[in-house]
Amino acid sequence: MSKLDPNAVLVRLLRQGDTEIVTEILKDTFKGAENRLILYLLTRPCALLLLAISSSALRFLVNSFIAALVLPVFVAAFYLKLTIWRLTDNRSRSSGSRTKPGSSPTCRLWVAEWDGEILGCVARDLGSNSGQARLCRLAVSSWHRREGVGALLVREFERQAKLDGYSSVIAHVSVVSKVGVEFFKNVGYTAEDGIGIKGWLGYPISRVYVKML
Repeated sequence: MSKLDPNAVLVRLLRQGDTEIVTEILKDTFKGAENRLILYLLTRPCALLLLAISSSALRFLVNSFIAALVLPVFVAAFYLKLTIWRLTDNRSRSSGSRTKPGSSPTCRLWVAEWDGEILGCVARDLGSNSGQARLCRLAVSSWHRREGVGALLVREFERQAKLDGYSSVIAHVSVVSKVGVEFFKNVGYTAEDGIGIKGWLGYPISRVYVKML
């Protein structure tokens, strides 16, 4: 495989024929993120206490110690799988956009293309405040990570947002994504304390990063 030339990478709007490869890149980028987030929430102090109390109560109903220990964890994990991403979707809808990327001037999706190959993507939605663009669905193919593709997509996203009249960009980053946190810090975003999506028992499942344009 030839070495990637960042100057030869084209960032353009999503086309109909790009949908399949973009979907695969998104799946590959975010696979395992849900399980890591569930593990994070289940190991918070209040969650561990609640699971311990539930296990103790079950010991009076079932004869198996293992069943009493495992059943509360299984039920909690199943509940979190059903609700975690619904919380994220609701937050997106409450920001004011109910359309799919690319279906309106405010909600768009760009891809990075090099030598006919789709390298990554980034989408824009409305932020929670007026004049604010929300950066989401940032993903890069596993073959081209750490080659500057993500930073290139963010720069183009910011340029387009500024041209369209936005004054700031907001991005939600999973609390379990150390790579994501470091990336947004490196491209000039600052964390906003106390703001983010809250999940089970009130524990945050995302951090918010903001950059003024």
